[in-house]
Amino acid sequence: MFARILRTSLLLVGVAALFTLTGCKPELTNEQALPLIQAHYDQAAAVPMNFKVDQSGLQAGLLAKYWILTKLYPQNKAWGDFTLTDAGKKLIKLPNGKDVIEWRQDAGGKFQYEVTTVAALKFKARDIHEIRNEVVPGVKGPGRVVVFMETHDIAALPNELQDIILHNANNKIAEKRQADMDFENGAWAFHNIEQ
Repeated sequence: MFARILRTSLLLVGVAALFTLTGCKPELTNEQALPLIQAHYDQAAAVPMNFKVDQSGLQAGLLAKYWILTKLYPQNKAWGDFTLTDAGKKLIKLPNGKDVIEWRQDAGGKFQYEVTTVAALKFKARDIHEIRNEVVPGVKGPGRVVVFMETHDIAALPNELQDIILHNANNKIAEKRQADMDFENGAWAFHNIEQ
C-alpha cells in the first residue's frame, strides 16, 4: 500500500515537473475564464453609457415623461425641441450640458440624438466564443486569449429607458472583446483586456 502511494506521489511530482520544464499549461475552460473576466469588471469603475434616441425612442420618452415638446418648427414639421423633465434629468445628460433635445437630422440624414446615462454602469462578460493559445505581451511563455462578449449592464435603469436603448439598432449594447490570460502560481489568472 505504501509503495503504491509513493509511486502515485512520485508520478504526480513528475507530471508537475514536466509541466514546469516544458512550459505546458493545463487547458483553460469557459467555466474558468468567464469568472476571471467578470471579477475584473466587478472591480473596475462603472462608467456612464452613451446611446442614441431614434424616432420611436423619442415617442417612448414622451410617454415616459422624460421630456416634453416645447417648440415646433412650421417651416420643417419634422423638427422640434424637447425639454428634459425633472425625471429625465435624473436619468440622462445631453451634450454640452443642455436640457433641450434639438430634434433635427444628423449629418447622415437620420433623426437621432445622442445622450448619456446619468447612472454609471458596469460591464458583464458573457458568451465565450473561443479560447486560443497565443503569445501575450507581458506574459512569460504562451498565454491564452479569450474571445467573449462585453455587455453594458442596463438592468438597474427603468424599463422605459431600457426599451429606448434596446429598440434602436444603432445602439451598441454588446461588443466582441478579447481578454489575455496568464498562468500564475499553478492557476490561470486574468492579465488584460485588449483595447
